[in-house]
Order: sequence, then C-alpha cells, then structure tokens
Amino acid sequence: MSRKLTGVILLAVAAGLAWYGYDSSQALASKLSQVLTGGPTDRVLMFYAGAAVSALLGVVQLSR
Repeated sequence: MSRKLTGVILLAVAAGLAWYGYDSSQALASKLSQVLTGGPTDRVLMFYAGAAVSALLGVVQLSR
C-alpha cells in the first residue's frame, strides 16, 4: 500500500512540475530568452526534467 501511495504522490508532483515548467515557459522573460537563444531557458528545462524523473519513478512504484 505504501508503494502505491508513493507512486501516486510522485505522479502528482510530476504533473505539478510539468505545469509549472509550462507556465514558466510562457513568461515574457522566457519567451525573450527563447527568441535570442533559440531554445528554452535552463529553469524551464529543469522543471521538465524533474517532471520526467518524477513520472518515471511514480510509474515504477505503481507497477511493483
């Protein structure tokens, strides 16, 4: 039971990080940086990477 709860919590954290990363990518400073550099900011990438890792760990915990 504890592993499933941990998996669900990790999936919720992943959803929150993905949403926050998307929200950060829509900010004016981020859009300006994207225009100048051609890619997303490091902060946005870290949110997306954290979301991916959390989602992967959540799925692993749920599948056990």
